[in-house]
Parts: sequence; C-alpha cells; structure tokens
Amino acid sequence: MRNAIKEFIEPSDYEKHNLWENAIFVFDTNVLLNLYRYSAKTRNSLLDAFESFKDRIWIPYQVAYEYMNKRCEVTVQRYEQFKKEIDAFTSKAIETLRLTQSDEEVSELKRYLFKWLDSNKDRNLLVLSAEQDEILNKILTIFEGRVGEKVSDDELLAIKEEGKKRYEKSIPPGYKDDKKKKDKEDDNNAYGDLIIWKQIIKYAKATSKGIIYVTHDQKEDWWNIVKGKTIGPRIELRKEFMTETQQEFHMYSMHSFISTY
Repeated sequence: MRNAIKEFIEPSDYEKHNLWENAIFVFDTNVLLNLYRYSAKTRNSLLDAFESFKDRIWIPYQVAYEYMNKRCEVTVQRYEQFKKEIDAFTSKAIETLRLTQSDEEVSELKRYLFKWLDSNKDRNLLVLSAEQDEILNKILTIFEGRVGEKVSDDELLAIKEEGKKRYEKSIPPGYKDDKKKKDKEDDNNAYGDLIIWKQIIKYAKATSKGIIYVTHDQKEDWWNIVKGKTIGPRIELRKEFMTETQQEFHMYSMHSFISTY
C-alpha cells in the first residue's frame, strides 16, 4: 500500500536526511533576490550554504533570467522607501503633537531616525548601485556551470499550451499566477513557475538525482496547506515528479532551509 500512495506520505526524518545528503538543491528566483533584501547575517548564511553545496546546486535558466531581470529593482529600494516613511511619520508626529517644523523635537526625531537608517544601511546593504553589485559577482561565480539551458521556442510554446489546461483545472504549480498574463504580450511571468517546474523535472531525469527545491513562494500552488498549516509540497507535484523521474522530491522555505543548514 505504501508504494501505491507514496505521494501522500511525508518523508521520514531519515529520508529527509538522506535526500539532504545526496539531492540537488534548486533555488527559486526570490531566494536569490532576497540576498539584497535581508540583513548581512541572513545573507551570509545563505551564501555560506551556496558555497557548502556548490557541487550540488543548480538553477533553471528561467530562474537566472528572472533574477537578472529583477535584481536592479531591489538593490536599494527598501531604504529609499523608508526615507519616505520617515517624512510621513514626522509629519504625522507634528500634526498629532501640534508641533511645527522648526521645533527642536522634530529635528531631533529626524536626526535619530536617519542616523538609525544610515547605520543599518552601512551594516547590511552590500549593494549601493546596479553597477557595483557584489552579490551579482558572487552569484555568477557560485553558479558558474550550474545553470540550465534556455528553453527552446517550441518547448516554451508546448509548456504554455499545457499551462492553459493545467491552470483551468488548478493543477500546480503556477495557477495562482494566471492573472499575470492578462493584457501582456510576454506571458512568461504567468507561466514562470511552470517553466521552472518542467526544467527541474527534465534535469532530474537527465541526472537521475532527487531534488530539494528551496523557494520563498508561500502560495497554495506549491505547498500543501491544511487549515492554515503548511504540511509539505503539493501532493500533485510530488506524484508528478516521482512518476516522471523515479526520484524523490522535497521542498524547503528559504528560512527552513537556512535553519536546517
């Protein structure tokens, strides 16, 4: 019976450990982009993990493409946004406390907030501009020779045609992104998850290796969520992967991956 319903059975600690020691680690786009978003401590932990598993890491071409396409948007975005929030907060303080812009209390508040912001920016922000991107250089080095081939036009068209049918039936992954293709000529964004999934399966078949997929995505088209609790990968994904590759598949969120590492 176990083999007949294997996709429903969560792997044991022993099976997870065995997979951790032997599988290929595949990362989604947001895991790479989060290197720009998180503190120096979290970023260094993730980079250490990449280095530790450098002989067993891989990313689909679609992930590399999305990363390069979006990285400039996130380099200093969070700090520039916070500067606007400081102005909004001080304006609210002036209104609530009935102060004026010239009051010493307002100047003191601004000095404190901007000093705190600059301190955290200097300590945590590795990238100050898209042209001077140390994170990009690290990623290019670590993943050298560890990126999948670009999907051919014919293969891409076939994936999109399959995706239309899958999304209509809410078959994972990616159906939660269906709205992204509305009124857009380039609908790769809508089918990005499915493209990545197909590339992962193709790579696992070619290498005869199990896969651990590390993702920041928390949507139900990747995770089996029961009464608000995330159990593991979607059962459909596990079944499709095992049927296609005869290998094991498991997933970690980025935080659980770092914690386990």
